[in-house]
Amino acid sequence: MFVLLVVLAVLLLLLFLDYANKVRFSWITNNLPTVPKCYPLIGNVLMFTGKSKVDRFELFNRAFRAKNRLQLAWAGPSPFVMVLHPDLISKVLCDPNCCDRPVFYRFLKLKLGIFSAECL
Repeated sequence: MFVLLVVLAVLLLLLFLDYANKVRFSWITNNLPTVPKCYPLIGNVLMFTGKSKVDRFELFNRAFRAKNRLQLAWAGPSPFVMVLHPDLISKVLCDPNCCDRPVFYRFLKLKLGIFSAECL
């Protein structure tokens, strides 16, 4: 019984922290179209797990066909803004504030590539 209460308390704490994190980003993300099927704690990750590369591409393609400029997706507690429109992509790639790469680029050791190379 005690173990069940501890598990329930931890789950409620995780749900609260997820909610607090989404509220923290809400001033940025409120006006952005969101990829459907966003679940608490895991975000949109469940949509892409267990799918082939072709199926994942089709999911992205379908999401961008609905709203063609940009989309907001959640990978756990982290929001990701996906940009498709060429003008917006140009603004993102040319903006000096967007040159710092997030931690997951360093964690995955993505050093070479058009989007993952370090800015000079």
